[in-house]
Amino acid sequence: MKLTWLTDLHLDCVDLSYIENFFKNLNTDSILITGDIAKGNSFYKHLKRIQSITDATIYFVLGNHDLYKSGFREAERKALTIDNDKIIYLTKSEPIKLNETTALVGHDGWYDFKLGAGKNTNIKVNDFKRIEDFKRLHYLNIISLSEQMAKIAAIDLKEKLKQTIILGYKKIYIATHFPPFPEACIGKHGEVDYNWLPLSCSAIMGNMLSEIAENNTEIEFIVCAGHIHTKSEYNHFNNLKVLVGKGPYENEYGNIFISNEFEL
Repeated sequence: MKLTWLTDLHLDCVDLSYIENFFKNLNTDSILITGDIAKGNSFYKHLKRIQSITDATIYFVLGNHDLYKSGFREAERKALTIDNDKIIYLTKSEPIKLNETTALVGHDGWYDFKLGAGKNTNIKVNDFKRIEDFKRLHYLNIISLSEQMAKIAAIDLKEKLKQTIILGYKKIYIATHFPPFPEACIGKHGEVDYNWLPLSCSAIMGNMLSEIAENNTEIEFIVCAGHIHTKSEYNHFNNLKVLVGKGPYENEYGNIFISNEFEL
């Protein structure tokens, strides 16, 4: 079985004819999308369109752009109302069996202002203006809510990982939007940006994954993340690897990139 991994599609910037041609020519059994599919008022429509074109099973998590013109609860509600058994929202699903030894779990995740410049970063992202939960909040309250969402994500994903480990899987793919370690947040010029880290990385998720991997050294954990738009690979432990997928740079919006193809 082939699992094709895509991330940061930003389909609201892509011509419908391009989308149709891309997915019509995509030879795969299943698709993993690690967030930033489109905006909150359209990501679910795009997922249904993609599935109808490919007839592949789609596994997905949401990114920050999927909450634009929406919010945390509203985006989740829309993801859960997709009436198609072949479109699976990993944040709210049980572990997915890919083969006898390999499983897939996932959660949207969130950045937590824990790394780099922290709350003192001089970066102010569009999330603060375009996500309904943030629009009317003071900056310190945005930080507090972000930390809360990151904690919820880590707790939920930890329970799924425990369940998956009990089931006896030896390789576990973990889908999330935000990379869990700063070393995986490599920009297009090969750097880690100190000021962007608070809004790019989930240290809380990283701490949880480190604990799980250290306590289960016989299991291979592979994290598939997005958000950074630069393809990279970081080995945190011998059994814990983070892959960050390719998304469009400023002059590349309108294109879709394949981050990886896994033969399972």
